[in-house]
Amino acid sequence: FQCHTLLFCSCGRAVPCRAVLWVFPYALTPAMGITVTFGIGAGVCALGALVFGAMGIPVKDKKEYYVVQAFASLSGFFAYLAMTLEQGRRENVDGEMINWPRFLDWAFFFPLILTNLGFLVQARLSLFLYLYGVSALMVAGFTAGAYTHAGEKYVLWGVGMLFFFNIAGIVLGQMSRAAEEQNEKVSKLFSRLSLLFVVCFTGYPVIWLLGRSGLQEMSAGMEALLFVILDALLRVVFGILLLTQKDVLHLVGLRGGGHVNQFALDRTYPRPGAGGPSPPSMPAGRRPGAIAGAPAARMRSQPPEAMGAPRVPSLDMPRGRGRGGGGGGGA
Repeated sequence: FQCHTLLFCSCGRAVPCRAVLWVFPYALTPAMGITVTFGIGAGVCALGALVFGAMGIPVKDKKEYYVVQAFASLSGFFAYLAMTLEQGRRENVDGEMINWPRFLDWAFFFPLILTNLGFLVQARLSLFLYLYGVSALMVAGFTAGAYTHAGEKYVLWGVGMLFFFNIAGIVLGQMSRAAEEQNEKVSKLFSRLSLLFVVCFTGYPVIWLLGRSGLQEMSAGMEALLFVILDALLRVVFGILLLTQKDVLHLVGLRGGGHVNQFALDRTYPRPGAGGPSPPSMPAGRRPGAIAGAPAARMRSQPPEAMGAPRVPSLDMPRGRGRGGGGGGGA
């Protein structure tokens, strides 16, 4: 990474000198280049957490999207900070140094991204819990495989991939079908985000397999650089694509025609045939308070003029006067 250049002095002679050719990120020694890469990853994640947190401060509604995305970036910041400071490094049985803070970060990071995807389709609590459990088992398989022998590590990696395909199948299958029940703009936003998620999500086990944890066909520096790129895409770019669509986020729960989405009503109203009240329909352009079948107490609390009734003149008689006009008086 060094080259010879010719510097021309004031006398006009060419003087050879040595100059360092800075090629990101390995202008320094390989170990220092990896440290610089981890530092860049920490900076990118910290910037994302600050931006998403600042964007969510003035928001009154849908604040949960900002909180989840900010913590997804904040989790990566702490992991990269630990790796930058050379903390959490442990040698596996093959003599390779493995950074376990990365796997700890995955245990928080993947569920948080899945949470925002679930918010877009109004997923039920049972689906959230299932995705969290499957994601934890997937990360456990990858973590255990990184520290075991060559034979067992690929078995554990394969077990983790079974849970990986389960998560990808739910996102592209069940959640995508639920997104089609949403407003058209929400459905398009989910399609873009789910595609970005699946593409980047696939890169993590592939890099694991080719890097130091697996086949060792990839240098440690290239492995670190590719992980930083994936994290920047899935933490920061994903968050920007999601949180800049404020108008679309307010349409979550509405069908294409403006009606309330059944996925949102399932939390309050049972399905037809299960007994209990039926979910109200909300035509486009009507306020929630104008739904047919609104509580009568709310309507009685409003004055007649507010409900469109004409004002009736008062029929009360003045005090001290009878119907005959001479009540109490004597001639």
